[in-house]
Amino acid sequence: MASQPISGAVLSQMLATGVAGVATGALAFVSFVDTRTYLQLVENGKEEIIKGLFPRWWPNGRDMMVSVIGLSVLTHGTAFYLSRNSSWLWSGGFLFCLAPYTMFVLGEDIDDLMRSDEKEVSVKTRRFCWMHHPRLILAALSFSLSLFTLGTRKPTDGKVEIVYADSE
Repeated sequence: MASQPISGAVLSQMLATGVAGVATGALAFVSFVDTRTYLQLVENGKEEIIKGLFPRWWPNGRDMMVSVIGLSVLTHGTAFYLSRNSSWLWSGGFLFCLAPYTMFVLGEDIDDLMRSDEKEVSVKTRRFCWMHHPRLILAALSFSLSLFTLGTRKPTDGKVEIVYADSE
């Protein structure tokens, strides 16, 4: 059973799809676990916990997502360059949009939660949690488009013909 090595174009597309999956998974966890936990703390009058936790939680999440978004832009750009399929630019663009969305839409709430008093924490936490969900939608769009593009790839994408192993 002879097989050909995976081309750089195919490998870059697989990596881009994987990174989009990591971003989507991380943001799904935040939307379905972290934000729900924060909202429960607010509902139970435990703003002091958020006040102490958020300044520790946010920098770690930010650092992870900066790495994931940077790697995503790199892998999606490489997938486009090697395949010339513009779908990779679209899926990478959805993930890239997470950065300006976070800076401009969530930035004020993040700054306030990093140094707010307990009265502000309740309002800012609710807003931050609800405004976080569009990030998951963008990441899920990127991951879905990446999966679709990878799944509908022609064997000759990237100017390298893929020869599949015989079934013998």
